[in-house]
Amino acid sequence: MENNETTARPGMFKSALTYGLLIGILLIVIHLVFYFAGAMTSKYMAYLYYAVMLAAIILATKAWRDEVMGGYIRYGQALGFGTLTIFLAAAMVGIYIFIFYKFVDPGALNELMVGAEQQMIEKNPNITDEELDMALTVSQKFMKPGFLGITSIFNYTFLGFVMSLITSIFMKKTNPEEL
Repeated sequence: MENNETTARPGMFKSALTYGLLIGILLIVIHLVFYFAGAMTSKYMAYLYYAVMLAAIILATKAWRDEVMGGYIRYGQALGFGTLTIFLAAAMVGIYIFIFYKFVDPGALNELMVGAEQQMIEKNPNITDEELDMALTVSQKFMKPGFLGITSIFNYTFLGFVMSLITSIFMKKTNPEEL
């Protein structure tokens, strides 16, 4: 009997993996579009990433709730599912970022450094050359493909967790039979 239930109602991981892979592919496509457009340092890329992640958490959680969970989901389940889904997407993006900056276009790191320099100057127009050089030296130590890939995984997972904390409030739907 338990086998039939398991087959009829797959676990959280399978659904999260499916949606996580789709989200990861979408985020990679967005990165490539901005890369080929020559706008990798655009703040709009980050905004688009955030919007896609938020929409994806909502849509994936709603689909899992309605299709797998019988239309009901507790807050903790929604939080866990949203976070796991984004973690799996983030892992895919992190691996992609490592491969991209290590093998595909290592020179793109220079573009990121130029963008970082421009941001520092915009935020602090009175920065001295010495302070700017010191800040860029520190930044350059962290602009390595492995570090960027790993921090992407942590950053997007944390952001997905925060988004899931909020969206789960609206996605939860208590089963009246469980009250």
